[in-house]
Amino acid sequence: GLNWQLDGRVLSGPGQQKALQRATEEDISGAGINLRAEITTQYLNALQATAQVDVARQQVVRNADFLSLAKARYQVGQATLLDVRQAEVTKGQSDVALLRAVQLENEAKLDLLRRMGVEPPVAVAQIGLTDSFPVTPPEFKVEELLQLAEEQNPLLRSLRARQDAAGWNV
Repeated sequence: GLNWQLDGRVLSGPGQQKALQRATEEDISGAGINLRAEITTQYLNALQATAQVDVARQQVVRNADFLSLAKARYQVGQATLLDVRQAEVTKGQSDVALLRAVQLENEAKLDLLRRMGVEPPVAVAQIGLTDSFPVTPPEFKVEELLQLAEEQNPLLRSLRARQDAAGWNV
C-alpha cells in the first residue's frame, strides 16, 4: 500500500529554498563588495596619512631652518632671546606633530592590514604603499546607472530573491 499526503508547503518548499539560497548568495556577494570598498577606502586613508607624514617632515625641516636663522640673528644682535625661544617652541611643536602623524600613519596601515585579514609581514613603519589608481572622469547617464543597479546590485538582487521566497511561502 502507498499513502501519500501532499500539501502546499511540501510542494512550494523546493522553490522557496532555492529563492532563499539565491538571496543568501547575493548577501555574500554584497558583503564581498562592501569589504572591497572598505579596504579601498582604508588604503586611501593610509596613503593620505603617509602624505601627512611627508608634510610634517617638511615642516620640521622648515622650523629647524627658522631656528638656525633665529640663533644666527641673535648672535649678530638682530633678534632677541625671545625670538630664539619662540623658534625653539615652534620646532618642538612640529616635532610633536611629526610623531603624531607617524603614529596615525602606522594606525592606518594596521587598520588596512586588519581589514584585509593579514598579519604585518614586516614592521609597520617599513610597509610602503603605492598609488596606482587611475583617475578618469565618469561618463554615465542616469538611465545606464539605473539599469546597472538593477542588474548588478547584490543587495537589490537579494531583496528580490527574498520577495520571491516570500511569494512561495504565501
